[in-house]
Amino acid sequence: MKFIKYLRSNRGITGTDIVAAITLIILTMGVVTAIYINVTNKTKENIRYSNATRIATQIIENIQINTFEDLIYRCDNNLNQVSMEENEKIFDVNIPLGYSVLVTATPIDSAKYDIVRDVKVEVSYKISNINKSITLNFLKERELLEQTNPPIFSELSNYGNIKYFYPVKLVTQDGINKYFVTDKNDSEWYNYDIGFFALAVYSVKELELGEEINILTNPVYVWIPRFGIKDDNSVVSSDNFSYVYGTSKYKISLCEIGNGTKKLYCYTINYNDEDKINNTPVSIESYPENSFEEDDGLTGIWYKYNSINELEEYEKKALSIYTIFNNINPCKNLK
Repeated sequence: MKFIKYLRSNRGITGTDIVAAITLIILTMGVVTAIYINVTNKTKENIRYSNATRIATQIIENIQINTFEDLIYRCDNNLNQVSMEENEKIFDVNIPLGYSVLVTATPIDSAKYDIVRDVKVEVSYKISNINKSITLNFLKERELLEQTNPPIFSELSNYGNIKYFYPVKLVTQDGINKYFVTDKNDSEWYNYDIGFFALAVYSVKELELGEEINILTNPVYVWIPRFGIKDDNSVVSSDNFSYVYGTSKYKISLCEIGNGTKKLYCYTINYNDEDKINNTPVSIESYPENSFEEDDGLTGIWYKYNSINELEEYEKKALSIYTIFNNINPCKNLK
C-alpha cells in the first residue's frame, strides 16, 4: 500500500530512482557473472588438474611394471616427451590434446653404479591462457636378479603337510662330505654355476642352525629353477639352455654396469637393443619335452631326490624335469 501511495504522490518515479535501480541490477549481474566465471574456471582447472594427475600416475605405474632398461632406453633416445599439439602416446599412455609430458630419469650423484634413477614426470597444460603443470617424482631401481629363480619353500606343500624343512649345504671337512642346516640367505647354500643345487631336508623334529644332518635318513628335496631352450632342436644341451625369469619365457642374462674400474656384474632380464622400444625381452623358444610349460605358473619345482614310493603326478613331473636338468648341469653337491 505504501508503494501505491508513493506512485500516487506528486513526485512519481524520478530519473534518479531509475538510474539507481539499473545501477543496482548491473552491479548484481556483474557480481553474479564474476562468481559464475570464477566457479566455471575453477571447475575447469580442477578437471584439468585431475586429468594431469591421472596421466602422470598412469605413466609412473607403467614405468614401475616395466624394466629399468626400458626406462633408460626411452629417456636416452629422446622418446620421453610429447607435446600439446597432437594426441600422442608415451610409456604406453595416451596423452590427450592440450597436454604435454616430459619424463626424465636422472642418475643419482652419490651412487657408485647406475642401478637407480630419480624419475620425474611433468605434465603441463593451459587454463585460461595460463601455463600450469604438476610434477611427480619417484625412484626406479634396476632389477638385480639372481642367476636363477630362487627356491620357494612354500612349494614344498605339494608333498603334503611338511612341518619341518630346512635348507642344507654340503661342507667338505678333511675329505669327508657333511651336510649342515643353513640359512636361506647363505651365499653358499646353492650355486648353479658350479652345479651346487639348492637342497632342503624334511625332519621329524626341529633342527638348529649349523646342525649336521644325515641326508640318507632324511628326505632331500632339490630345487630345479625354471629353464628352457633357445630353439626347437630335439637335443637339449648346455649350448641352447637358458634360465628364465619368474613364470615367464624371458631369459635371465649377465650384464655389466659401469665403466673403467667401476664395474658391476649382475643378472637382469635380457633385451635386444632393437626390441627395447617395444618393451620386448628376449624369450626362449620352447621348453624341453616333459619339463616346464607355457603359463604353468611355475618358477621352479622341488624334486624329492630319495623318494622310493609310488610317485604322484607332481612327483612324476618333478622327476622328469630333474632328469633333463641334471643331464645338462649335473648336480655336484649330492654325494
